[in-house]
Amino acid sequence: MMDADEIRMMSEALAADPGSLVFLQLGETLRRQGQVDLAWRVALRGAERHARRADAHDLLARVAVDRADFDRARGAWEVALTLSPGHPSAQKGLGFLLFQQGAFVEAERLLTAAMEAVPGDASIAAALDKIRAATDD
Repeated sequence: MMDADEIRMMSEALAADPGSLVFLQLGETLRRQGQVDLAWRVALRGAERHARRADAHDLLARVAVDRADFDRARGAWEVALTLSPGHPSAQKGLGFLLFQQGAFVEAERLLTAAMEAVPGDASIAAALDKIRAATDD
């Protein structure tokens, strides 16, 4: 976990260069530390400045999930997958979201693709097992 000095340094770097990609690391760090409102502002500005970067939309989607804004998360992941069709983090995130919403066929497709990109991810394997058990009934 990053300490306050590292967050401050990233924030200063972003303030000095608003086009910097440091927003990705800063936003994720803030999100993981539970500073969701600040992470949202960082991710939103980053996605606006870097509208053609799938990683920016993936970050925005993950923060949106933390804010329980599932429609926004789905939209951001769909943008990420449009920009980068094989983006594993977006496939995984959208797959989990669709799984939670009961859209098992689409969730399975996305999570299977994510598993191919990130073999051995236990969380993806567990979700796929649950989907397959639910659809075998």
